[in-house]
Amino acid sequence: MRVLQSKTTLDKLGKSKFGAKDKQGNVFKWLAFGNMHHVEIIKHKETGKYSGQFVTTMEATHRAKGINMPKQKIIKIDHGDDHEFILALHINDLVSMEKDGRRLFYRVQKMEAGDNRLMFRLHSTSVLGNKSEELRLSINDGLFDIWRLQKHSVNAIGKLIE
Repeated sequence: MRVLQSKTTLDKLGKSKFGAKDKQGNVFKWLAFGNMHHVEIIKHKETGKYSGQFVTTMEATHRAKGINMPKQKIIKIDHGDDHEFILALHINDLVSMEKDGRRLFYRVQKMEAGDNRLMFRLHSTSVLGNKSEELRLSINDGLFDIWRLQKHSVNAIGKLIE
């Protein structure tokens, strides 16, 4: 028989996991924060710098249900007087960007909170292995000034909603 001992401390767990509590308020298990629910892209009013506020599924649930905070909308549009809310992106949202003088449609494939980046894939792609059909872009002024990112909505039969 082997016994494995983890070198994880309570401090490390508190930073990387969520402690589920029983009725007495004691943590009885640790849960991963989960996938990213959405990213709120904001712009600093004075500097013009863009940044992404990444929201996990757990944080979105806490906002909606009012867990450890007052109930609020899942997408936070008020980021203080210094910042302007630009848009929120979810996985599989349809966006368009200019590339080589043409407007191409992509879907949001992945959100990378640690690198403050988004990964987009051409909307018509059928395989994930083709690197020429993906874009990995940082959330900065280039996303809007160079690539001219626009978010689009599609109805139930696939028509763009203007």
